[in-house]
Amino acid sequence: MFGWKPRRTVTTAAGLASSAGAWLTVLMTGGRYVRQRGTARNLRDSHAQVHNALLETQRRSDNMQQLAQFGEMLQSCRSTEEVRTGVAVALSGLLPGTGGRLALLNPSQNLLAVGAHWGEHGLIAESVFAPEDCWALRRGHAYPLAGRGGGFVCKHVHW
Repeated sequence: MFGWKPRRTVTTAAGLASSAGAWLTVLMTGGRYVRQRGTARNLRDSHAQVHNALLETQRRSDNMQQLAQFGEMLQSCRSTEEVRTGVAVALSGLLPGTGGRLALLNPSQNLLAVGAHWGEHGLIAESVFAPEDCWALRRGHAYPLAGRGGGFVCKHVHW
């Protein structure tokens, strides 16, 4: 996009623009002239890329703030009912266009019960199930959605 660049401190600079959108900058450094050429389209493209990156950064920052607030609210809940209601409402806003269910583990840690759901979800799942019936819990992290699990289906989900 650019031609030669100066190797010394710029002492004088002049810029010219044409009606066709081309621009030319002449830099004088210690008696040498250095040219840079480009087009207004290159500048607009660069500006658009920076602008899009900024918007994405702001979106991610907003999401992180919402998740932090969600975590604080969960920690402040005094009852399971507050958790159920809060999760259903908050996750609909945090995860638009998705759906899911929250299963709560009982104190003896041998059963899970679906305590809340949000959005639209096509899975038919047991409302009470054992932790060993869930691949995500057995593996310690998320498990692929329907059709992507390589034939290993959670016992608590029905198709």
